[in-house]
Amino acid sequence: MGKPYFQRKVTAGVVLSAVLTVVTSAGALWSHTEKVHAWSHQSAAAVGESMSVVYGKQNKNCPQFQAFGFPTPKTDGVVERSYSTCRLGYAGMYDAEVKTPLWVAERIKRDDLKGVAKRDGLDFQDDPQVPPLDGGNQYKRSGFDKGHLAPAADFRWSQEAMNQSFIFSNAVPQNPTHNQKIWGNLESMVREMASRRGVLVVFTGPVFTKPVSWLHHGRKSQERQSGSIPVPAALFKVIVDPATKDMTAFVIPNDGLQGEEPSRFQLSVREVERVTGLDFNPDLSRSEADRLEANGDAWVLPKVRGAFRE
Repeated sequence: MGKPYFQRKVTAGVVLSAVLTVVTSAGALWSHTEKVHAWSHQSAAAVGESMSVVYGKQNKNCPQFQAFGFPTPKTDGVVERSYSTCRLGYAGMYDAEVKTPLWVAERIKRDDLKGVAKRDGLDFQDDPQVPPLDGGNQYKRSGFDKGHLAPAADFRWSQEAMNQSFIFSNAVPQNPTHNQKIWGNLESMVREMASRRGVLVVFTGPVFTKPVSWLHHGRKSQERQSGSIPVPAALFKVIVDPATKDMTAFVIPNDGLQGEEPSRFQLSVREVERVTGLDFNPDLSRSEADRLEANGDAWVLPKVRGAFRE
């Protein structure tokens, strides 16, 4: 098989782990020793009992959102400076130093695809359990969408779960055409696959390339300023059928030039690990991971029925 499309479009060998190393070496703009205590004792009552956070390690309070372990960064120190969150409908890892979610995880079930929850009147807010992003000002007049990683349309089964999807630790700057066309089509396709297979575990997150672009008060540049948030070069989605252990994945450049059809961006989980620096199945043996993660770029993608479009 030839190189995946994303690798032909983006400089080969650039991975999230390298970007994080570069960003860190430039000097941390967030001092955990000074700031983290302001958020470390949030009570469950203050933020809702369906939300929990752990600093510096994986959160074990929501194992339902993993298939074979939660994604684990391969770069030393990333987990130790990150917040691992559990929500009613998804889990995630948020790097407060780089000011970005690294991944979110969902378990999408056939029975949860119907519901009456509405997104009317909802807008993104700072996550009350991680250091504030001031996302409203960072995105304002930027031309970027506040792009859900765990999409709101996956949570029609619960208004509370949908409400919790509108926090900035579940969002990245996303090209609006990408968000509303090809990425939205992929999200609909995932719901269609879940309706047919019964249950899917889905991991979604950003891919960064050097030089990193930063968004600061609505302006994009390659200069990092205090409070800036990174703009992904692409977004990934890893899809796992926990019953069959089938896996497939997508990496789609974060621009408005990729049309509407996700299928040409389908690849193996192993390729997504290479460009993100994440281990998506840390609980699998090495031999089993080698076998399962190397395949999946030939999953047959279903035609999406209207019920599963946002």
